[in-house]
Amino acid sequence: SYSWADGVKTGTTNEAGPCLVASGTINGRQIICVVLNSENRWSDSTKLLNYGFNNFESCQVLEKGEAVSGIAVKDGCAQEVRAIAAQEYLAVIPKGRTDLIEKKLDIENTLDAPIFKGQPVGSVHISVNGRYTGSADLVSDRDVKRKNILRILSGKNLSGWQPLHKSRG
Repeated sequence: SYSWADGVKTGTTNEAGPCLVASGTINGRQIICVVLNSENRWSDSTKLLNYGFNNFESCQVLEKGEAVSGIAVKDGCAQEVRAIAAQEYLAVIPKGRTDLIEKKLDIENTLDAPIFKGQPVGSVHISVNGRYTGSADLVSDRDVKRKNILRILSGKNLSGWQPLHKSRG
């Protein structure tokens, strides 16, 4: 009898009593509830689903391709790559409480060249109100070739180096 209801399964056992698993979808957001041993499983499920829709929302924590951090590159033709989100990440939060979202990066400070676009470079761990909800992979946003040996050595301080063979004069 509810336009947003899209799934139900009833059941009754001696141990669990009257039960109902119900789901509803409003504006693309689906909520599922389970009611056990309820004298009014239909009304209780409706109240729970309404509570979920009225008090919680989905929040996009990361957008696919979003730059999260820069990472230095050692011996590369570029000095840095951007760590970008490999996929989007959504979290369910109490309405209007984006302040409860915490992101912790797990990445290296420096990467050794060569690096390839899409190469895994770390992850970001997401918590809501202090509880871990999941993680998303971070990947390199570009290719970085390794400098050839002459370029690497030309960037070093070579004072004090002696040639292996002295020229004959």
